[in-house]
Amino acid sequence: MFLNEGFVMMRHVSPLFAQIREELIKDFGDTWQKIHSTLDWLWILFVVLGLILSHHRALDVFFLVTFWSAALCLIYIPMWLKTFWAKKYPENFSGN
Repeated sequence: MFLNEGFVMMRHVSPLFAQIREELIKDFGDTWQKIHSTLDWLWILFVVLGLILSHHRALDVFFLVTFWSAALCLIYIPMWLKTFWAKKYPENFSGN
């Protein structure tokens, strides 16, 4: 989950990762979407199986919630706010 989603999230904050993603899409074309979707379903399956089979379920849920809460607070909310303010006040927003 960390590797797959970490890469996906990093494209929002790093031009290097955004460029790498665009190159992968260019190289693989429509196959890229299938690869990415397959990886998403696999990590979801493994997380669910891990939660079902784990004896440390509470700890696993803690790490899952911590990961996604950090992603929300550090990546997605700032990205949404930046987009919101850029649309609301385009003349006052430099975008940087």
